[in-house]
Amino acid sequence: MANGVHTQLARKHGATILENCRVLKIEKDIDDLHVFVHTNQGVFRCRRLIICAGAWTNSVIESLGFQLPLAVSQEQVTYVATPNLKDFTKENFPVWDFFDGDRIYYGHPIHGNTGVKVAIHDGTCIVSTDTRTYKSNPTKEKLCLDMLQKYIPKAVGPVLYTKTCLYTNTPDNTFIADTLEKKGYPQISLFVGSGHAFKFSCLFGKIFAQMAIDGTGEYVDHVKKYFNIDRPALSDENYKQDNKYDLKSCQDQGPIDDS
Repeated sequence: MANGVHTQLARKHGATILENCRVLKIEKDIDDLHVFVHTNQGVFRCRRLIICAGAWTNSVIESLGFQLPLAVSQEQVTYVATPNLKDFTKENFPVWDFFDGDRIYYGHPIHGNTGVKVAIHDGTCIVSTDTRTYKSNPTKEKLCLDMLQKYIPKAVGPVLYTKTCLYTNTPDNTFIADTLEKKGYPQISLFVGSGHAFKFSCLFGKIFAQMAIDGTGEYVDHVKKYFNIDRPALSDENYKQDNKYDLKSCQDQGPIDDS
């Protein structure tokens, strides 16, 4: 729903949305001010470029001559049809997260659908954009349902559906929000959400618009200070990771549902 609203608003204000448009290469123009973006739908010349490519980030920036230590993981969310609809509307039930000593669970009330959302904030099923699947993991689904049964039993009901998505994680679980000036591309800005940025999408959209227009804004200096691209987590090969995202693969987490 939110993606649809963002797209509609962008088009209303004059944006052109190109779907299934694969970036092949980015290069500087001879004037050193513009960049060319080569895609499967044509070549675009621009004064400012904002890269927000999620799991495809390293593929997009490869032609710029550097890579980032990002780990892409396959996640999933489950929606259950609670019989107690009124108790789990956004007026009566919060967005929540819960750590049971082993895992972080989180969920949302009913909003824009007919089910309560529950998921595990995980990051251990490492994939790539080529190897990811769209098949749910029944082991993870059962963990979520068991947690609901134990702690929020009134939410439990038939599973409506479980769907997958991707996280793009930095070693310190923190955003990247910076220009690529230090890499020789002051015209380009880069954002990576590290698996928890969607709730901030409107704010970061405003910040990156300010970066692109004149480089100033109430939060621009702040995000470039704390979410910069040359911090130790991204530049020090000996940085000790704060997460466990490199420890497991999907195969360690039980069978994948082939149905």
